[in-house]
Amino acid sequence: MQGSNDAVIYVRVSSKEQEEGHFSIPAQIDFLEKYAKDKQFNVLKIYRESESAKQKGRPVFDEMIKFLKKQKKTCRLLVEKNDRLLRNEDDAALTINIATKTETEIHLVKDNMVLSKRSTPHEIMIYTIMCATSSWYPRNLSLEVQKGMNKKADMGYFPGRAPVGYENKRESKKVSHIIVDELKAPYVKRAFELYASGRYSYQSLADQLASEGFIIKKRPVQKNNIEKILKNPFYMGDFEYNGKRYFSGKHDPIIEPELFYMVQKQIERGATPKKTKHDFLYSTVVKCEHCGSYLVGDLKKGKYLYFRCMHRGCDNTKNYLKEEHIDKKISEVINQIYISDECKNEILHNLKVGQELDHEYKSVALPKINEKISVLKNRLNKLYLDRLDGIIADEFYFEKKDEWTAELNELIANYNQLSKENDEIMQKAENLFELRQRAALWYYRQPTDKKRVFLKLLCSNLTWNGKTLSVTISKGAKLLFSNPSSNMVGVRGHTSNFYPSKNISEFISEINRPETVAFIHSLKTLLAA
Repeated sequence: MQGSNDAVIYVRVSSKEQEEGHFSIPAQIDFLEKYAKDKQFNVLKIYRESESAKQKGRPVFDEMIKFLKKQKKTCRLLVEKNDRLLRNEDDAALTINIATKTETEIHLVKDNMVLSKRSTPHEIMIYTIMCATSSWYPRNLSLEVQKGMNKKADMGYFPGRAPVGYENKRESKKVSHIIVDELKAPYVKRAFELYASGRYSYQSLADQLASEGFIIKKRPVQKNNIEKILKNPFYMGDFEYNGKRYFSGKHDPIIEPELFYMVQKQIERGATPKKTKHDFLYSTVVKCEHCGSYLVGDLKKGKYLYFRCMHRGCDNTKNYLKEEHIDKKISEVINQIYISDECKNEILHNLKVGQELDHEYKSVALPKINEKISVLKNRLNKLYLDRLDGIIADEFYFEKKDEWTAELNELIANYNQLSKENDEIMQKAENLFELRQRAALWYYRQPTDKKRVFLKLLCSNLTWNGKTLSVTISKGAKLLFSNPSSNMVGVRGHTSNFYPSKNISEFISEINRPETVAFIHSLKTLLAA
């Protein structure tokens, strides 16, 4: 049976530095064993705990408390000092309860204090004050560290582990920078470019890049890795930290803002390919004008293809649309995607002549856009502070944050495009005209899946109301159509009086729009695939 001189020792370190320094577990054990020997205590157990091992909670501490509660005779708990025993107010309340309501005596050796049933109110008060101090220190330290991290973020440096495609380069114990990972960055850029084409889902993109050798943490890239990468503004030069968006980070971007913006639009649309029983060209392309559902293909006698709405309760379910009728309408649109060499050269010449007009336009447009950007940035910063102060709920914060961030992304992309030098604008125009000369012929030679992607890029809407098939050209594809004399019956969204050669300012504005830049990039990627 255990005697009245029994004791247990509890030692703890909370960091790697403590484990290696004068707070090391062996140093604490030597000190406390000497104390036990001087007091003639019989040490039953030594409980060792190292929180530097990243384990959750304090399992050894919990095990020791259970042991002490079971003791029927006096048992001493020997600890170097109170901050080795306590971490917070809950620990303080627990140890006071153990000392005053069980047979346990708590010896805080370096604090020269013994806590037990015989402790006076004054001693309990002193112990409580010591506990409060021990609790305050790590919390204050955490706050100071967080302040330093926020300050670093304010300066444009991401204060954390670099995302995939980058790596942390440490110059000293206190200074590190984020640099591009030359091995993984090309995969990250390719992920954005492939997803922007509209031909991939998260899973199919992960499978494709894994087959090309994209490895993350010693395993092939996964679907959740792809989603995380595509939604992270870090790759275009911004970053988010602690719920706040920071602009103009000091790290080098891997992709252009226009590509990031384009991918976000693609994600919002949810336009990812799905497997179907039949690979009909116009599946997931034509919508019912009444209910918004995609028309479903129905093959009759193995050779006649009809499309109709299958949504229960829709008035349009009995109206069939022949595939030939869709083919005819699409051909009318695609056949207008052309520009002659003569017209192309005329527009390029007028672009060069119109430099002053472009300068005047920018001098008016850029300050206005910049003002809107500043307003949104201030809104987001105030929103963040209101959340910290508890003025607004998290649900409202994230809703408005997402809304304003999307608007801000578009404005920044627009501003960046307008800020481009004239030679870059000329290059964009030449790229556009090259696409116009190639697109129609390319379309007719492609397999079904690529045609479908092309149509989704070209048309923001293609709807059937039971009688009329209507096509709405996407905003980004507007400049593909250069024949103002053509009257496109049934086609909405086409600017019939748009003469680039006579309105250079409007042309420059249009070719710099984020939607146009995104469309041209997607189309180039698709045609090159």
